[in-house]
Amino acid sequence: MVSSDSRDSYLNEKPEQNSDVSLIPPEIPEKRSPAKNQRDSGYNELNDPSSMLGTPDQMVEKVLSQHVKSDFIEAFLSSFRTFLALEKLIDELLKRIRQADTCASSSGIPVQILIRVVDQLVYTELNDNIKQKLDDEIFWMMTHREKNFLNYAKQLRDSAQRVVIKKSRSVQRPLSMGALVDNEYEALTEKLRLDGSKFLDYTSEIFAQHLCILDADFYRSIEPSEFVLAAMSETQDSQKTPNFSAAVDHFNSVSYWTQGLILSQNAPGKEATDLRERILNNFFKILSHLRKHNNFNSYFAVVAGVSSKAVTRLHWKSSIQEKIQEFQKITSVDKNFVNYRPVLKDSELPCVPYIGIVRQDLYQVHLREKPMKDGMVNFDRVMRIHKLLEQTRRFRESKYDFQKSADIDRRFCGFQSLQDDDKLWEMSYLIRPLADP
Repeated sequence: MVSSDSRDSYLNEKPEQNSDVSLIPPEIPEKRSPAKNQRDSGYNELNDPSSMLGTPDQMVEKVLSQHVKSDFIEAFLSSFRTFLALEKLIDELLKRIRQADTCASSSGIPVQILIRVVDQLVYTELNDNIKQKLDDEIFWMMTHREKNFLNYAKQLRDSAQRVVIKKSRSVQRPLSMGALVDNEYEALTEKLRLDGSKFLDYTSEIFAQHLCILDADFYRSIEPSEFVLAAMSETQDSQKTPNFSAAVDHFNSVSYWTQGLILSQNAPGKEATDLRERILNNFFKILSHLRKHNNFNSYFAVVAGVSSKAVTRLHWKSSIQEKIQEFQKITSVDKNFVNYRPVLKDSELPCVPYIGIVRQDLYQVHLREKPMKDGMVNFDRVMRIHKLLEQTRRFRESKYDFQKSADIDRRFCGFQSLQDDDKLWEMSYLIRPLADP
């Protein structure tokens, strides 16, 4: 390897928009999202999955073969983390590139796969060791006698640099507060109480549009590979899945903020009662707009807030209780979200799905199907993971033609919320004492 001290790091250079190199090597088939009528049909499943069985090493051999099907490449890239260590795959690809010493024809497949692997990295996976190996490989390619390697070197450098840029541009984690001392709890409760009146200053449409922009940004920041990493662990790990964790934090912030905004209006008398009702009705209008704009992530978050036990135990008009139940129909967990799934399937872009179900579906595959069977990679499991990720990729293309409201961000501090169920119940009991029938 070439010492990093003897040259500048190529990964620190900015990716070029246009290359002046005219020799463009052949590329592996372009990745495409499934058409609407293919979303539940096992998109491009291989005709004979049994022919794709093999050990992890044999799976690598198959993906590097000249006649490999594009479906297999995509399935492998979607799922390899479940049966093969990332760095081991990168090491094997680097070894194949050096052994071939050419990128002509099928000999260029290892470097093409390497570029795809790097392009799909979660930025926390690009550790110093992997970065150094890629840096060395870029230098080797750029000084190789074969000119086609120069173009591949630039593609690899740009892919790695994009991962570095993702870290610097990662979506900021929302402000949230867990355990608080008494004075902090009182200050946040007072802020939520004042926010209740401010909340009514905005139209429900503007507020829903703001949530749509936020959710689309969070969802787009999550690489499909990050969903796989999130599903491989029972607990949330913000170090391994930073963007997914940030999106989960945002969901929780909106849900708890919704509860806090209602329950903080706990002064005695009709004025506070009327204000709680006006706030709740405004949330109902926001939910209608969120449904219209196919933003199911914030829809689930707000429904979780307005339907929480601490809120619904209060004395509400029967019409309000009926509305809450109506909004809950889509979010019902009955029969594995039987009401939500067909609605999502038929939704056109832009659309933001509820990320909790994306992770849950992958986690169920992780629990129920072993990655290996008799020393062979479980290819049925591979295809299930791939099929689920294909559905998530479609929604990453969502872009809303709205403007984010800087005023909403400023006023509500990224939905800074009181994420303490005991405190929220205390606020609920102040409004309706436990002994109150």
